[in-house]
This record gives sequence, structure tokens and C-alpha cells, in this order.
Amino acid sequence: MKKDRKRNKGTRTARFIISAIIGFILTIVLTAMTYMLGLYLGFFNEGLILDHLNRNNYYNGVLAYTYDSGESIALPIGLPAEVFEDAITLDMVYQDVRGYMEASFNGISYEVDTTQLQENLAANVEAYTTGTGVVLTDEQKNNVTEFTKQIAADYTENVKMPFLSYFVKAKNFYTKILVIALPVCLLVSLALGAVIFRLYRFKHRALRFITYSTIAAGFMSIILPAAVLFTRFYERLTITPEYFYQFVSTYVSKGIQAFLYLGAVWLVISAGTIIATNLMRKSVLNS
Repeated sequence: MKKDRKRNKGTRTARFIISAIIGFILTIVLTAMTYMLGLYLGFFNEGLILDHLNRNNYYNGVLAYTYDSGESIALPIGLPAEVFEDAITLDMVYQDVRGYMEASFNGISYEVDTTQLQENLAANVEAYTTGTGVVLTDEQKNNVTEFTKQIAADYTENVKMPFLSYFVKAKNFYTKILVIALPVCLLVSLALGAVIFRLYRFKHRALRFITYSTIAAGFMSIILPAAVLFTRFYERLTITPEYFYQFVSTYVSKGIQAFLYLGAVWLVISAGTIIATNLMRKSVLNS
């Protein structure tokens, strides 16, 4: 009988150790799944990028920056800031930025049409010179043409977001990995969970280890992103112009929050498994 007790104790110990090891592996797999999914939802989400543009007044920033840089070109050649009035509208900026981004997401090029901009600017310059009684020489008229072309070129550059080409390539590459890695991790998780359940006659004891894994995965998915959000080291990056800096800061911040939400999901699931474990345990005791 003493040998039987020792054997049973050894069996329970071995089962506990095996369950703990499997639970640890399960934690790693669940955490890896969370980070893979969080990276996709938080940083490779095209819809969120477009949403961030609206939240950060990105279009107003492009418009203001274009005006400021244009004025720095106009003033030295004797043109006042008023020549830019209504030459570039917020609606023009919105249409061009959205058009450029959506084209980039679809892997096609987008040509910014600055014809209206140049016509508006030339008309404003003409109205200014007429109102002040200035008669332009042919050389000055050529300078005005070059001026409008320079403003149009600057506007085109401001509308574009160079990192998008890299973003699209990275997303396509990552998606190919994700469609393989995520199902594999899911199958491995299910297999590990099944092994734990097969080790125990009373399933609530097996469910404990699943709960330990989901709790650990939840906290591991929350702690690191929370630390990044707390330190906000990404806000110390030197990025110009200001409107683009604000966009990047918000983009990173909101992207990191995706990990926090997913980590919270694991904790909610853990709460459910804890309740289920207690109900199953009471059922065993009452039977």
C-alpha cells in the first residue's frame, strides 16, 4: 500500500511537471499568436491609417505647410502671401492625399493633377499685379510661370507619403507569413490543450493549466506594449514636417494599443475558464 501511494504520488508529480511544461509552451504559442495578430491589426491596417489622417488634421497640416513653404519662395521675389488665397483648397488636399494613399495600397501609381492649382495661383498673381499697377516684363512673366510650377512641385511632394511604398511591400510579405503561421499556431495550441486534457480524469484540473497559459499570455501581451506607451520613446523621433510627425506618433500609439486590446481578450477568456473550472469542480464534488 505504501508503494502504491508512492507510485501515485510520483505519477501526480510527473503529470504536474508535464502539464506545467506543456502549459509554458502553450503560453509562448498564444503570446506569439497575439503579437502576430496585433502587428497585423495595429500596424498593417490600411483602414486605420486613413482614419488616423482624419484624427490628426493631416490634411490641414499639408495645406498649412504648403502655404508656409510657398510664402518663403514668394516673399523674396516680391509676391505677398495673399497670392496663395484659395489657390490650394482643403478639398484639393483631401482628394489628392486620399487618392495617392488608396492608389499606393492597390499598388498603382497616382499622378497629382496640379493644373487647377497653377491656374489659381497664376490668376492670383495677375490680380495682384493688376491691382498694384505693376506691368510684368516677359522675363517676369516667365518667372511667375516658374514660380507656379515650383509651388505645384512642392505641393505634389507634400501630398505624397514616401513610406507607403515600403508599407505595402512589408504588408504583402507579412500577410504571406501570417496566413501560414497563424493557423499553425492555432493547431499547435489545440494540440497542446488536448494533451493536457488527456492527462487528467477530472477535466477541471486540466483546465487550470489552460487558464494559467491564457492569463500569462494576456499579461505578456500587455506589459511590453504598456511600457512602450508609458515611455513614449517614439515621440522623441526627429520627423519633419510637423503634420507628418503627429501622424506617425498617433499611428504608433494606436498600433500598440491593438496589443493591449488583444491581451485584455485573453484575460476575459481566463475569467471565463476560471468560472468554468469552479463549476466543473463543484460538479465533481457533488457527484
